Amino acid sequence: MNPGRLSKLYPAFHRMQDLCFFDDLECHFQSHPQYACLRQYLDLPSFHLRFPDNRVLYTRLLDTLLDILDIAHTNSSCYKELSPLYQLVDKIDPYYFTEGHISQEIIKCYTLESQQQKQLLRFATTFFHTIRQFSPFVEVSGQQKVLAWDAWYAVFPRGYAWEVVRVLQDLGIGVAASWHGARAWSRFTHGKLIELENIHLDWHSRCETWGKREKQPVVYPDLLAHAFANQLSHLGINGFCGDTPNCYECPLASSCNWNQGFDQNEEKVLITESDLEAIPIAIQKQYIDDIPISALIAWVFSLEGADAKVIEEKFSQKNSLRLMDQKTVYELSQLLPHVPYFGEKMKALLEVCKRYSEDTLIPGDQFSCSKDIFAHFRFRLRDLKQELFILVLLDNKHQYLTDVLITKGTLNKSLVHPREVYSTAIENRAAAIVCVHNHPSGDPKASTDDIQITHRLKEVGTVVGIPLLDHIIIGNDRYFSLADQGLL
Repeated sequence: MNPGRLSKLYPAFHRMQDLCFFDDLECHFQSHPQYACLRQYLDLPSFHLRFPDNRVLYTRLLDTLLDILDIAHTNSSCYKELSPLYQLVDKIDPYYFTEGHISQEIIKCYTLESQQQKQLLRFATTFFHTIRQFSPFVEVSGQQKVLAWDAWYAVFPRGYAWEVVRVLQDLGIGVAASWHGARAWSRFTHGKLIELENIHLDWHSRCETWGKREKQPVVYPDLLAHAFANQLSHLGINGFCGDTPNCYECPLASSCNWNQGFDQNEEKVLITESDLEAIPIAIQKQYIDDIPISALIAWVFSLEGADAKVIEEKFSQKNSLRLMDQKTVYELSQLLPHVPYFGEKMKALLEVCKRYSEDTLIPGDQFSCSKDIFAHFRFRLRDLKQELFILVLLDNKHQYLTDVLITKGTLNKSLVHPREVYSTAIENRAAAIVCVHNHPSGDPKASTDDIQITHRLKEVGTVVGIPLLDHIIIGNDRYFSLADQGLL
C-alpha cells in the first residue's frame, strides 16, 4: 500500500514516516564519499551552541529586518543616521519601558519614512516585550537551551519566520533553520508542499525528536536535509530534492510520497491565472494536463494580474493557438505592449512545439508508406493559411536525403513547374522523389489541378530517370495519397 494512504489511516504511521525521512537521509549520507566533509561542516562556528546576550541578539535581528525593509545600514554614514535605533538596546530597560520611550528614539532617525518608523517601532516594542515575558536562555546541565524561542517570530512582519530562524541558528541557538530541508521533508512525508511559512515549528519539532533519539544535536538532521535539498553542492555534496527534484535517481524515491505522483484520493487544486506558483508543483507531480493553456502561457512569460487576464480571454477560444497567424502576432503585441516581442515569442514557442511533434529525419531514414510521410509533415503543414509545396528527395534505396520548399502561395501549373522540381532533385543527386503539399481548407482530397500537376511531374520524372513515387496532400489531421488512390 502507498505510504501516503497508510499515513491517512494510521496517524502513528505518519509520525513514524516523519522519522523515516531522517533515518533514510543518514543511511544515504553515511555511504557518501563527502560524509566526512558534511560532519566537518557541523564544526563551523555557526553550529556551535552559544549564549548570545540581548545586545547581540537585538543587533542581528535588527540588521536582518533592515535588509527586509530595504533600508541601507551597512556603510558608516547610514549606520550613523540609524545609531539611535541600534542604541535602543542599551537605553531601554526591558522591565521598565513604554512604547513612547522607544518612539522618542526612533524619530531621531530622520531619514526614515513614516511607515518605516512604524514598522521599526513595532519591532523594537515586540523585542523588549519578549525579553520581559520570557527568559530567553537558561543553563541546563551545562548546556544552553532556548526557552520559547518561537516567540521571536513576532518581531518580524508576517511571512518572515524563516529569516528569524536563520538568525537564531547563526547565533549558535540550536534550532532547525533549513527552509529547503523542510520542503524536502514535506515532499517525502506528505507528498505535497505544506505552506512553508507555517511549518517551521513542525520542522524543528521533527528534527529535535529524531536528534534526541539518535543523541544528535538538532542542527544535525537539519543539515542532512539541507544537503539532500542540494544546498551544499559547493562542497561537492549533491542532493536530489532541490527546486526541481531529481526523483529518477533519488535513493529515497521508493518510500517517498512525492514520487508516487498524484494521489487519486487527494483533491486536485484547480490552477488558474491567479495561482501560477502552483504550476511547477503540478508539473513535478505529473498532472500538467489539468492546467489551462492560458495559465501555462501566463506562467511561462511571468505574466500576472491584468496581463494574465488578457491571456485568459485571448486563448479561451477553441483552437486559438492552432489558428495563430501573423495577424495574431500583431494583436498580441498590441494587447501587451509592455512585454517586448510577446507575439513573436508566442509564435516561436509554437514553432518549438511543432518541431517537437515532428519525427526528426536524418539522411538514411526510410519511409515505408504514405502514413510515415504524413506523420512527419502533418504538424508543419496542417494549420497554414498558404499552400506550401515541398519536395522530398530519396536515394537509390528510397532512403531520405533531405526535403526542400519549392513554392509558397496558390498551387497551380505556373507556380509548380517541373523545371524547379527536377533541377533541385538533380542538384542533390536524388534517385527518386515524393511531393507533399497542404490544403489550407482542411480537406486533403486532390483537386483536378493537383492530379494534372502530378501527371506532368511523373512524365518528366520518367524522362530524366528520377521517378515520382507519390504525391501526398495534407489537410486538417488527414491526408490524401495519390499513389494509394491509384491516381499516380
